[in-house]
Amino acid sequence: LRFRHVNVVSFHVTKCNQVDHFHEICIVGGGPAGIATALSLLKRGIKSTVLEADATVRLKVGETLPPAAMSVFRTLEIEGLLSNPAHAPCYGNSWLWGNDAIQDKHFMQHAGGNGWHLQRGTFEEELLRLAQERGIQVIQDAKVMQVQPGEKGWKLQLKVGGKETTMET
Repeated sequence: LRFRHVNVVSFHVTKCNQVDHFHEICIVGGGPAGIATALSLLKRGIKSTVLEADATVRLKVGETLPPAAMSVFRTLEIEGLLSNPAHAPCYGNSWLWGNDAIQDKHFMQHAGGNGWHLQRGTFEEELLRLAQERGIQVIQDAKVMQVQPGEKGWKLQLKVGGKETTMET
């Protein structure tokens, strides 16, 4: 991957009253992909801000991670999140797709070991907290209304907690 000037907005559990300033990188979306992007940038010495439209982590259906996900967790140094007893090891998957025959994939043959059944809400809350502890700014309840070219990069029109504001990246 090649990074140039990327705009990223980060999550903050508390409401942000002052967003009228320059952010080098803003990431729109504070779910696992947005936070993972911010953590990856941070490992490269690049600070970012994450913007999340929701004020709190929403209730979501659980998720199952395959064994291959562990390499990403290790790279981002977040594998400790899986030690929460809310998450359970997963030793394989079964599925129906395209016909009536049940398909199985057993992870015992995978070099990465087992996968994981995640309690998605718990996982996202812990991931968010970990990102903040590492210094990633997260602004919650921040809805991007418009993006247009600015003096230094991009100008974002936002609604944060219902109040209109701007941010430059």
